This record gives sequence, structure tokens and C-alpha cells, in this order.
Amino acid sequence: MKIVIRILLLITISLESSAAIHGNGRGSVEIDLDEDEIVAKVEGNYNGSVEAKNYDANSSLEFEKLFDDGRSDSNHGSEYYTTYINSVIDHKYRLITPNLSWESSTKFNYNTDTVNTEPQSWSLLTGPKYLKYIRSDIKLELELQKARELDRQYLRDEIYGTIRLTKSINTGMDFTGEFERYCTDYNNEDAIDSCSNEASVEIMLRQGVSDYRAKVGRFISHNKVYPTYEADYNYTLNTSNNISLQFIKKNNSINNSMLTTANTLLPDPATFTTSKIGRYLYDFKQLNLLLEMNASETKTETQLTQEKRYSMQVDYRLLNNSCKACLLNVSVDSNDNDAANWQSASVGIAAPWIRNFHNRLSVKYTNVDNGEPYYSLAFIINYKGRSSILSR
Repeated sequence: MKIVIRILLLITISLESSAAIHGNGRGSVEIDLDEDEIVAKVEGNYNGSVEAKNYDANSSLEFEKLFDDGRSDSNHGSEYYTTYINSVIDHKYRLITPNLSWESSTKFNYNTDTVNTEPQSWSLLTGPKYLKYIRSDIKLELELQKARELDRQYLRDEIYGTIRLTKSINTGMDFTGEFERYCTDYNNEDAIDSCSNEASVEIMLRQGVSDYRAKVGRFISHNKVYPTYEADYNYTLNTSNNISLQFIKKNNSINNSMLTTANTLLPDPATFTTSKIGRYLYDFKQLNLLLEMNASETKTETQLTQEKRYSMQVDYRLLNNSCKACLLNVSVDSNDNDAANWQSASVGIAAPWIRNFHNRLSVKYTNVDNGEPYYSLAFIINYKGRSSILSR
């Protein structure tokens, strides 16, 4: 933890007096009446950024505090979350040459959702990055970073390096080859240290109203070879209609997800998540419609975790004389996972209050397969601040 503090001090010292600091945030207070229980929750986030001649810095903080420990019945865990705090600071310093920079990232996470584990995690990643256009159509990227992370009760060090070469075939097609290597050293006798390699090729195609991306690779760890792949499709019919599809199988490591909360007893370097994600967005005049589908499974050498989720969000702007800024919201959500299956539906209305404050009143119905269905009434006060310049 001392290393994290030293890095933050170095970042602070490097700030120039001429730097512009921007910030904006939002927050909400929610009170839920669920039959014979009253639950209160406070949540929000704040984002800040610093822009100067030789560096950029971005920070974010999000939090949620649930009072009275939420529901006592574990069957209702789908309705409320637990207390958490997430904070991130990213810093990029441009060195003498415009092709070379030094990038750092610190993250802190506190989450009481997973029982029988330490709730806090932190990570620090820092190192140089080199970017050079060999020709106008060929780009070379080199990156070397040192990472240190406490993930639940496991402390580990990692060295990560990557080489990426991108060739633009024409204005609508890019071809990329990439090689990654990272070595992990656990401060735990029961966890096995490892070095892993991953090589991949990627092609991106932009054609009219459609964008395509396909990536295939091989991940090698402990003399075993695992296939990895990603595929994206994005279709924009017009300014009102957008469809996106995504299919991913990737390795879960510190460079992909530095704050992944492990539910397994021991860290496993060969842990993969396969996800199928579909999304449709319609936004025209008074109606906003969002449909989403997400099916994922996380697989280790000894365990398989699966989850499917479907959701629909509908916002309708009333635009009547008595409340021109009022918004009617209808949502339907369904979740099927290894712990419990549940479905919920809600109807609510949001109305402006004063300045940047909005009120929202909603009624929600939740049905849990291994529990009794219930209704809840929620009253929410939202505050959304405007981005402002804090100092120069």
C-alpha cells in the first residue's frame, strides 16, 4: 500500500499550475418500502480530469451504502446490493519525444457482496508505452508494465508486455497482430506462479452503416493451449436505431480485469469467461427503448459458473403542459444464475424538482423461484451536476 501512496504523491507533485481541472458528479438517495421492511440507500459517483501540456490525469469514484444491512432473507438478494466503494486514477505523462509516454493506473475496491472473503482489493500498474507510425498506414505499439495487486486475500506481482502492429488496408479496414506475455508471482505458497503467452490477430471492417471486428488467438499457460476469440457487430440503421452483437472468450488476468473478485479458493491463471451480448437501442422523439441480452459462463479447471440475463427499459417523455420534463419508465428484468432465478418488473415516473435535482417514484414487483413474490415502493431523489472547471 505504501507504493500506491508514493505513486499518488508523485502524480500530485507533477501537476503544473497551468493545468485545467474539470469535475462533475451525481448522487441519489433511495428509500424503499417492501411490505414490512424499510430500506435506505445512498449512491453516487464523481469524475475528475486534469489536462496539462505534458500529461493527462483522470479519476473516478463511485460508491453505494446500504443501511440496515438490506434484506435479511437471502432469497431477496436480487433486489438490493451491498456496500461498495470503487476508485480509479489514471495518469499519462508524455516524455520528451511525442512517441513515448509513461502511463500509470491505481484502483481501489471495497465490496461486501462476497461472504467469507476480505472485502477490499487494490492494484497498481505503471510502465512506459511507445507508439510510432512507421508509415501513414502502419502503426507500432510497444508496452511494458509492472503491476502489484491485492485481490481479496491474495497478494501478487505481475510483469506485462505487449507488441502490437496495425496495418490499414484502406479507409475501411484495419489488420492487427498482437503478442502478449505476462508473468505472475503470488505471495502465497498454495498458489502456483506462472508465465503466460497470448498471440492473436484482429481485423476491423467499416462498411456503410455496419462495423465488424473479429479477433482470434491462442493463450498458453503451464504448457497448455487455450483458444480465445472475440467478435463484434454494430449496425446503425439511422440516428434512431442501433443494433450491436458481441461474442467473447477471453482469459481473466490482471491486464484484462485488475479487480476481478475471485470466488474460487485459490487463484487460477487459466480462468476464462465466455460472453454473448446483444443490444438494441431505439431513440426517437418521445420514446427511448433499450433491449439487452447477456449470457456468460466462467470456467476454471474445476468449476463452471453460468448466468443469463434479459432486460428491457422503456422511457417515454410525457411533454404535457403540467409536466413537460416528466419521464415515464417501464422496465422488465430476468436473471437466471447458479444461485437463484428471479424476474422483476417496475413502473415509475420521474419529474424535475429544483435546479439539478429530480424525483422518481416507482413500484416494483419481484418474483424469486425459491421464495415468495413481493412488491416494493421506491422513492428516489437524484442529483446530477454539470461539468465545471474547478481550477486552472
